[in-house]
Amino acid sequence: MNVQEALSFIQNRTSFGIKPGLERIEKLLSLLDNPQNCGIRFVHIAGTNGKGSTAAMLAAILQEAGFCTGLFTSPHLLRYTERFQVNGQEMTSGELADLVTQVAAACQIMEREGYDRPTEFEIGTAIAFCYFKKKQVQWAIIETGLGGRLDSTNILHASLVILTSIGKDHTEYLGNTLGQIAAEKAGIIKSSVPVFCGFVEPEARVVIAEKAIAMRAPVYYLGEDLLFQADFVDGSYCFDFIWQDRFRPGLKAPFLGYHQIGNACLAVAAAIEIGVNDAAVQNGLRKAKWPGRLEVLSECPWIVLDGAHNEEGFCALNRALEELWPQKKIIGLFAVLDDKAAEKLQTVFAKLSALIITKVQSPRAKDWTRIASYAPEGIPVYKIEDLAEAYQQARALCTEKDLLLAAGSLYMIGELRGLILGEKS
Repeated sequence: MNVQEALSFIQNRTSFGIKPGLERIEKLLSLLDNPQNCGIRFVHIAGTNGKGSTAAMLAAILQEAGFCTGLFTSPHLLRYTERFQVNGQEMTSGELADLVTQVAAACQIMEREGYDRPTEFEIGTAIAFCYFKKKQVQWAIIETGLGGRLDSTNILHASLVILTSIGKDHTEYLGNTLGQIAAEKAGIIKSSVPVFCGFVEPEARVVIAEKAIAMRAPVYYLGEDLLFQADFVDGSYCFDFIWQDRFRPGLKAPFLGYHQIGNACLAVAAAIEIGVNDAAVQNGLRKAKWPGRLEVLSECPWIVLDGAHNEEGFCALNRALEELWPQKKIIGLFAVLDDKAAEKLQTVFAKLSALIITKVQSPRAKDWTRIASYAPEGIPVYKIEDLAEAYQQARALCTEKDLLLAAGSLYMIGELRGLILGEKS
């Protein structure tokens, strides 16, 4: 396959939808000589929010410590190859084409043998394992796609597990209560493998604790076992990290937003458990990158991109606006796929001086204008389907002192980021 054929093969798999279960990925990987069993050590990360940020920070720390480090995340912002990184470098298009050719051949065998066709995410999971084996990765940080228990990444055996947060998202697949969702996320906990857990509600914590006890897995909770003291200095958070007799002072969260301190603590705890030295922790955090999450592209005017798309995400965005830009006039450019976080979305909209609503390029964005009803009375609201036109409208409403906030679906954020920076998919 060439690159375009490879991307078309992957894109065609999206029509198969989401099919939780491990039977297909087990068969697919067996046909590829089980690359997940080649001696790579894995950190497996699940959670409603914060997975990618935590993964990016930990990957940067391990790379700084001298490990050949792989990172598998989703979704991508602009290029599919962004999902697969080794030592901070994304996979090349040629490498993707070669790996998809191998995986596609295995898929054909599966289909001839009567197996269901692997989904798009299962294809991506197989590509990641094959890629990391080829690159002789020592540590791989793997982010679940959806849930955990039946997620295709749960075929691996982790050396460490991180649960970042538990919130109500993807309820059609994971359950309607925090307890049910927690049970799915906690499904990645393995026998005797340490678990680092972020801030979670009591209902979710009970479920996680029961699963950890059943698996005889030690679990360490943020705010109880993993402690921090933070100061807000010059627009960013500096913090001291404390875990039992381990004390790491003078750390700095590399990404904006108070919520990123907790994510940083989880990454630091995992690094300490692995045995990383203090200098690598500090320097790795400083070098970490995770675009599209409270990312500042410009300061004249301020242009900020954020992939907040659910209740937890909008809550974090609201706090960040209050802490980082309390006096700014804010022009909002939003695109979301659903309105399940209506209350928190209204709170963010209340801070806006104008709102532009645009459409996400996704089949799920049929009723893309409905969030206009959450705008406060008195502010102008524009509904512009084309993203480039919507951005130009938002830009026209901004003076050099204002803040243009683009938020919502990561699909929109990625496309807009490429548009602003002149990058191609």
